[in-house]
Amino acid sequence: MERNKEEDIVVVAVWTEGLANVYNALDAATTLVYSDTGTDPVRDIWDYRQEFLVDNDIAADEYRVLAVFKGHGESRTEDAVVDIEDEIQYRTGVRDD
Repeated sequence: MERNKEEDIVVVAVWTEGLANVYNALDAATTLVYSDTGTDPVRDIWDYRQEFLVDNDIAADEYRVLAVFKGHGESRTEDAVVDIEDEIQYRTGVRDD
């Protein structure tokens, strides 16, 4: 998204285990016949890999939001997964390697 000059990007890391109404975004995109060969960039299936769709909401008292990252180069490392692990450890004191 940053590559496409999108603004106000926010990535939210959520603990989804046991959470109802969570769907694999790649499965949904495949069902909608998205592909990497089409001309519509919104329907580019690559963008939906490793993403989930949360239908409805997440109650605040479920404590499922693990980290929130704002876009535009705030990454501390070259690896977003490491950034998420670092943020979770900072917030919880736990690191699961």
